[in-house]
Amino acid sequence: MARSFFALWPDAAVRERLAAHAEDIAFAAGGRALKSDTFHLTLVFMGNVPDTDLNRLAATVDRISRKPFNIGLDRLACHERSKVAWIGTSHAPQALLDMQVQLQYEVESAGFSVDQRRFQPHLSIARNIDQDFDARAIDVILWSVRTMCLVHSDTKPEGASYKIVKTWKL
Repeated sequence: MARSFFALWPDAAVRERLAAHAEDIAFAAGGRALKSDTFHLTLVFMGNVPDTDLNRLAATVDRISRKPFNIGLDRLACHERSKVAWIGTSHAPQALLDMQVQLQYEVESAGFSVDQRRFQPHLSIARNIDQDFDARAIDVILWSVRTMCLVHSDTKPEGASYKIVKTWKL
């Protein structure tokens, strides 16, 4: 059994630009920049899923419309309560919103529990921020989203580790 979620995983060029912001904000506001290979945008979080259910979970992806799209990441903000800095978009593309809604519906219809928090497209970049800061615009990081992943996470004291279980082309 592993904590499982569907996510978008940025390519190396996008991760590099995100990493620069992570280092800057961790220095300015305190905290710890996350490793760039862990940056992701969670679509649907299911929590613990038995290994025997992974094929059934993966099959939900076959029932949704998947088209490539671009995201302009242009906002840096902080979740004050959890002390997490993140980068997101001020204009989520409709293709992203549609895919997330369809995926959540199919996952729930297949009998899996999902996190019910409102979908807010973002990528966490730093944790344990000491100083809250106001959300601000950043230079746009253009991300051409071409794949979606099913991921397992393992939370450890030194941070989460992720294993991509399966990838689908959009």
